[in-house]
Amino acid sequence: MASEAILSTNSSTPARRASLILSVRCEGEHMFAMYDRDTVTRCLELHSGGLNPTEIATRVGVPRRTISDWVHGRTPRRNLARAGPGRCGRCGASGHALDELPLEYVYLLGVYLGDGCLSAHPRGVFRLRIALDAAYPGIVSEVEDAVGAVMPGNAVGRVVRPYRCVDVSSYSKSWPCLFPSTDQARST
Repeated sequence: MASEAILSTNSSTPARRASLILSVRCEGEHMFAMYDRDTVTRCLELHSGGLNPTEIATRVGVPRRTISDWVHGRTPRRNLARAGPGRCGRCGASGHALDELPLEYVYLLGVYLGDGCLSAHPRGVFRLRIALDAAYPGIVSEVEDAVGAVMPGNAVGRVVRPYRCVDVSSYSKSWPCLFPSTDQARST
């Protein structure tokens, strides 16, 4: 996208506001740049070779402040997690033993395919959200229990929406590894 397409809509006059090209981002939404492990490693090697962050930034094309963070030990967790053997290449988890998932996974997969969705959030985190009818509190509780059994270390939330709707949700980097997505199906 061209840099002139990303403009703020915070203008004082309606005529000025109408003349601006609007951004596709919502107000307050941030953009996070991710760098692959090779780029991080190359920058750290250049630093150990005696170059300062400004010189490295000029050579590699990464912002100086980002390189400074890496040099001071604040490297991307995503890249570090993927570096080890036996790690999932997508989410960085310590591998997924899909054949060892609890039986609740099969139930949760069916509910997800019928009434669920995955939403991407910053830093590689995904939200599993399942919309249910509040008229069936037993099913809502079963889905909450199933989410908790499949992802035992993560919190499970319940939000009551208008028109007898209840959202059951949980956040994790591993959800796309466990549930199919229509975007993934199209890309294969």
